[in-house]
Amino acid sequence: VPPAVPSDFMCIIKDVIYSFHMPMFVFVSGCVFAFQVEIRKKEYTLPSLIKNKLKRLLLPYYVFAYLWVLPTMFYLGKEPLQYAKGLLVGIDSRHLWYVMMLFGVFILFYVLRLLCNRFRIPHYVILVVAILLYIIPCTVVYFQIDNIFRYLLWFSAGYFLFLNRRWIRYTLVSTCILSGIMFMARVEVLDSLLMLSNGFIGICIFYYISLHSKQLLKSRIFQVISKDSFGIYLFHAMIIYITEKLFQPYEVEPAILSIIVFLTALVLSIFLTEVVRLCKLEIIIGE
Repeated sequence: VPPAVPSDFMCIIKDVIYSFHMPMFVFVSGCVFAFQVEIRKKEYTLPSLIKNKLKRLLLPYYVFAYLWVLPTMFYLGKEPLQYAKGLLVGIDSRHLWYVMMLFGVFILFYVLRLLCNRFRIPHYVILVVAILLYIIPCTVVYFQIDNIFRYLLWFSAGYFLFLNRRWIRYTLVSTCILSGIMFMARVEVLDSLLMLSNGFIGICIFYYISLHSKQLLKSRIFQVISKDSFGIYLFHAMIIYITEKLFQPYEVEPAILSIIVFLTALVLSIFLTEVVRLCKLEIIIGE
């Protein structure tokens, strides 16, 4: 939904955020999974993991795809029947692509880890497989297969770097050096390599910020956002679309519009998440 007043500055900010934010989210999921299975020693079988992720990820995907995304996209001018078919197989599912992709990444990583255990192969072989899947182009877009192959690397990196956090410093330094060399040499790189470089730089920077932001964990607003984070994620995108659409006829200064949209999406997402809980429908937000 393009705003009435475009802004090159806001586009730059968007491009910077988009250069690393999705890899970072998947990276964090890998960290959390490593904490569960390696530190807390939480036992999963393949059927139990699939059942857990069906409830946690795919059920919310299909509920929100058809009851939240589809009506909004119809409001924005999409043909509903055709769009509904795409949602079924994970095509053009807006922000929900991430949920379906993450489901596949969890299952694929677990199967690879299971095979390593069964054949007594070092777990780091998973990284080799992930790198190959990242490099080799995949054109299968149904059920986010292409993104599952692409983001397995970030999940695996999060898993192994969480268990070996001293590597993060070396990862940041080597990535920055590589990026600097490519920039100074004006090397034209593949999008996948550029994404890899930007992703690791963003992840490492936020990791070091987090080490010095522990006081933030005690704040009330952080506690609320943390508790409702998945609900915020599920609700927020369509609220952004609708808010942008309502403001589209008006020439609002881009920075002010962004703040309005951000606060509207955050507050309404938290409110709707709490309403879902009050209605005892936690299952639709994966709880």
